[in-house]
Amino acid sequence: MSATALSQELSKTEKLNGTNFALWKRRIGRILDEENVDYVLDKSIPTKPVDDDSLTVIREYQKWEKYNRNVRNCLLTFMEPDIEVVFEEYNNAKDMFEAIKETYGKITETYVQLLIEKYYGCEMREEDSVIDHVSKMNMIAKELAVTRNPIPEKIQVSTILNSLPSSWNSIVTTLNLSGREVSIKNLPTLLGLEVERKRKKSQPSSLMVITKPTETSQVAEKRGLLLLPLLQTPIRIFHIEISDQR
Repeated sequence: MSATALSQELSKTEKLNGTNFALWKRRIGRILDEENVDYVLDKSIPTKPVDDDSLTVIREYQKWEKYNRNVRNCLLTFMEPDIEVVFEEYNNAKDMFEAIKETYGKITETYVQLLIEKYYGCEMREEDSVIDHVSKMNMIAKELAVTRNPIPEKIQVSTILNSLPSSWNSIVTTLNLSGREVSIKNLPTLLGLEVERKRKKSQPSSLMVITKPTETSQVAEKRGLLLLPLLQTPIRIFHIEISDQR
């Protein structure tokens, strides 16, 4: 996984909120595996070395201390504040993770019901990003699938479209009448295209108006230029006397 891919994975990782443990655990696992520090959660906590231990043992423990601190901070970073304050008392990442798993790892009927209510009650606000909204609902659907309560794809598409604000009604109608096959995979793209199309329509078109001089004005202009030298030339008046020679 490249640095860019890791960054994208981090951006998609929803914070632990008490109802998304399974999905949160998978994403955290991918991140730690990519950084080669997942062993901090998998292996037993090493014993602190004493003075007569070998240099290798001491260095391994120092390495574990560094990675334990990194993993612990990673776990706390991806928790909602009210959950973070509960688990920050754990100094070791492994102990913290085991406590989290004990608290939120059990799938109960109440947990499933909360997920279902969260999914069908999810509504997008006017100021929200439609891409982020669809991604959020997809995460909840995946979490339900993990609990063996999958939502059929057609129902997912319909539920997401119905969760959009009323200002999106025309876009939803356009999608329904377009004849396109709408799926969970292409829904974000289709909605994004419709948003862009709507944005372009709402922008005022800027037209450059060029006024071409009329023939009359051109002629008048030429005449003015022709008369100008005449007007600027001094006029001499000659007085001629006619004598009577009779």
